[in-house]
Amino acid sequence: MKESGLPYIAEIATGGGYVPKPHLSVQDHLDDLEKKLEQLTTFDPLFVNVLGGSDRWTMPECTSFYIRAQGMAMRCGQELVWETHRSRPTATPWQTWALLKELPDMQLNCDFSHWCVVCERFIMNEEPELLSLCIERARHVHLRVGYDQGPQIADPKESKALEAHLSWWRKLRVTTATPEFGPDGYAPPGQDLRAINRWMAHTFRQQFADHESADETQTYATVRRCDHHQPIEH
Repeated sequence: MKESGLPYIAEIATGGGYVPKPHLSVQDHLDDLEKKLEQLTTFDPLFVNVLGGSDRWTMPECTSFYIRAQGMAMRCGQELVWETHRSRPTATPWQTWALLKELPDMQLNCDFSHWCVVCERFIMNEEPELLSLCIERARHVHLRVGYDQGPQIADPKESKALEAHLSWWRKLRVTTATPEFGPDGYAPPGQDLRAINRWMAHTFRQQFADHESADETQTYATVRRCDHHQPIEH
């Protein structure tokens, strides 16, 4: 990656996988996070996208986890970005709202596709104040299009779901993005995910072309979980 000039965004899932094991404590998740952060030190990531904590925790447990995790990251010299993801404390927009209000330094990887299926509607159309808060805290965005009955629409082209997501993404002030259409039980058999992710990356770059020319920032896509996703070219 260094030879090709491709920036690296690391990803950590605490608690045993992308869906955390049940009944793990805050300390269990923190221990897991610390071990994985230590493994990243030699890779010099741009930042670390984290699926951390559990959706079964109380609000005090969630805030304790995030505060301690941020302190741990500072000691390790890493920047943490928290993904809005099912099975985590950020699984719902309203819980995330409460966390952002409680934690002024919390940064988000906005994956609105999860909230579409959790709330069974294009929820960000109904929550302009929450969207504004997400805009303030967004560090990264995952480019997957969700709908009322799933986190990944089969074909994002020319769909109402795509238009909803584009309208939210256009407002975000981010310089990194990951086309995230993947298998993970989401895709129908035989679907060409590489082609869909290339199309999604191209569409996102077109949408942000005016932003790039205006402020001279660079928008680029990054590799997504190469253990079970096809990589997307820089």
